[in-house]
Amino acid sequence: MACATSAMREAENGPEICKRILQEADIKIDIIDDKREAQFIFENKSADIFGGNDAYLYVDIGGGSTEITLFSQGRIITSGSFNIGTIRLLEGLVSKAYWKKMRQWLKNYTAPFTSMAAIGSGGNINKVFRLGNCKNGKPLSENKMMKVRRFLKHFTVEQRIKELALRPDRADVIIPALDIYLKIMKWAGIRKIYVPQVGLADGIVHILYDKNKASQPEILNSNTKQN
Repeated sequence: MACATSAMREAENGPEICKRILQEADIKIDIIDDKREAQFIFENKSADIFGGNDAYLYVDIGGGSTEITLFSQGRIITSGSFNIGTIRLLEGLVSKAYWKKMRQWLKNYTAPFTSMAAIGSGGNINKVFRLGNCKNGKPLSENKMMKVRRFLKHFTVEQRIKELALRPDRADVIIPALDIYLKIMKWAGIRKIYVPQVGLADGIVHILYDKNKASQPEILNSNTKQN
């Protein structure tokens, strides 16, 4: 199963690229919309291992967009997709109107909840989590995120690659990603973010596993009886 997200959604030749990949590599790629992308990520059920909050914001930041899913009591309340991504920020393509739209959305939908936490998905927040020396299962605080940001600002992109061993495609976008996370947390009144280190690919694995399991009930039942 292969999916394409923000960049391919917005590319004029997205369908042509998918067709060529199918012809040359025999891989069928589905260009999924933001709601389906959020649903796939939600399949990880990350909130199941974090208790004590009324609601969670599941945040996935890509190069072209940011996907935010609000859920409470194990179910999705709403989701939003915003044209604010790390590459867009680097290229100066995020207008004040985009920020205002995200801010208003967060204010409106998080207002009913008194206790919230965020859950971060993607390579950037995973790297920030490791740079912050956080323990698995423990949240990353807003203060620690700002400390990591200040630390990274002391290095050029080239130094982040050579001295901090960041991947070339991570070294330039990690600070823009932090800026987006910090704004989201500020506007939603959130002080901590959990980083289960899963993302869209993990959600797809869950979906494929469930489909495979559902298609073999007789075999599973037979094995269970024998055991």
